Order: sequence, then structure tokens, then C-alpha cells
Amino acid sequence: MEILRRIICVNTRLLQKRLLHAGFLAALLALSGLGSGCQKFIDLNVKQEPEQWILYGTLRPEEILRVELYRTLPVIGVVSDSFWVSDASVWLKTEGADSVKLEEVGRGIYETAAPVTTGNAYALVAYHLRLPALSTKYLFLPPAPELSYTLRDSVSQVSANRYKSLLTLTFPDTLPSDVVYLNAQVEANQDIFPVQENVFDTAPLSASCYSAGRAIYVDMACTGSRTLVLDLPEYENNSGVTLPIEAFVIECGISSSSELDFFSALYQEEGFELGISDPIRLPQGITNGYGFWSVASGRVLRIER
Repeated sequence: MEILRRIICVNTRLLQKRLLHAGFLAALLALSGLGSGCQKFIDLNVKQEPEQWILYGTLRPEEILRVELYRTLPVIGVVSDSFWVSDASVWLKTEGADSVKLEEVGRGIYETAAPVTTGNAYALVAYHLRLPALSTKYLFLPPAPELSYTLRDSVSQVSANRYKSLLTLTFPDTLPSDVVYLNAQVEANQDIFPVQENVFDTAPLSASCYSAGRAIYVDMACTGSRTLVLDLPEYENNSGVTLPIEAFVIECGISSSSELDFFSALYQEEGFELGISDPIRLPQGITNGYGFWSVASGRVLRIER
């Protein structure tokens, strides 16, 4: 459902500009007929844009590259049952080396056979009979940076038999003010659970802060703050029994801003008023497509309790 929501959001943003002009025309024609006492049928010609790609891809050091490929949906007409792109020819290009073909491992999901290595610049190209050729710019994949931060771990009781954990991470002033991303998992009752986005206490989420899945992205140059707070409820099993969190597994590193910029624009729900609002422009880092092509280079910290 999250993927479908993203596809719908992308098409909503693309629809804004078309409705901006069509909405004004319809309003003027409707007003002109108020005093006539009769009905008028109006044909609005909403321009159909050609299908475009939607790409989600992030390069990570020494990991297999996994990308997701979808297509934009038509404004009017029959919508295909599948919004993912299958049977595409997808290639990872490396400067000074042969291109590597990605294999389709699921519906719209493509992977490399071997991990990508640091110290190289990578670009992605994709081909499909129904879509124009997709291409990205080259991105350099650096080694994971030496990140240092202080961490405070505390547990508080919120009600009878209900507890929550509070993790506070503070980064030094020497940390580059690029986009910092944070992935978190908790271990409870010998199981591992991802920390979901709604438990991050980093309000207000704005153009400089966005949580996608279990990752949170913060542009410290915009926030002016170097402290992140994770407000985590204790794990509760299906029987409603609260279990203590035994350990945290946190990955933290530096990321490119393309993913942050894309989702920040995509999920700006405020200001979308049909026909009268200015269209929100999605970042254009991909030729013949939308989405993001980014890097995320980080290190993993395990905190036993």
C-alpha cells in the first residue's frame, strides 16, 4: 500500500499543473452560464502526458544494489493492473568499467549479482518497449565516514505496565552539515523489529527532516540542530504483553539529499487545492522519470541493555 500511495502522490503532483489551467477555464465558463438559465456541456481537453518511470534506488557500500521501478499512471483512461515495470533491461554503469546488468527478482524489483564497491561513481540506465530510456547522473559512493556521537539511553514508565525508551543522539560540531540518515531496529524477546516512522520524535517534520519507512533523514544545515531524539515504545506482543527492549541496532551515516528532497516535495499535503494552487515541483534528478537516485554510506552500532 505504501508503494501505491507513492505512485498516486507522484501522479497527483503531475496533475496539478494541468488542473491549474483547466480549473480556471471551467470556472469561467460556469459563471458565464449562471444567468442564462440553461445547461451547457463543456469538453475539457486535459493533456495526456506520456508514461514516465518512477525509480527508487540507493547505493550503499559493499551491498547489493536493489532498485524499484514503476510507471506513472494516466490522468484519464484505463489504468493498468500493474504499476510496476517488469521485463525491463536495467544496467549499472561505472566510470572506467563495463556495465553490469541487474536481474529482476520481483515485481518491478531489480538487483545486482554482486555488491557495489566504494571509491567508484555509478549511474543507472533502463530500457523498456513502452517507456522512454531512463538515465541518472553519476554518483560517487564514498566509504562509510567516521561518525562520532554521544548517546543517552533511558526508560520511563508512561502508565501501568507500559514503558517507553528514549534515545538521544548528539553529533559533534565537526560533522559535515550534509543529510544524515538513521535506521533503527530493536531486539525484544529474541526477535528483531524495525522502528517504524511514526515513533520518531523529531517534530516538526519539514523540508529538512523526513522519515521514509524505518529511515529518518535530517539536513542539519537546515535544522541548525545536531541532536536527534528517538521516542520508542516498548515492544508489545500480540497478547498485549509489554516486553523489554533488549538491544538497539542503529545505522547512521551521510546520505545525498536527493531522497530527502523527493519525499519532502512528494508528501507536502498542504497547499494542494485543485485548480488554484501552484503545482509542487518534484526534483528532476532523473532523465525521463521521477523518484530518487542516491547514496547512503554509514556504520552500524549495536547497543546492549
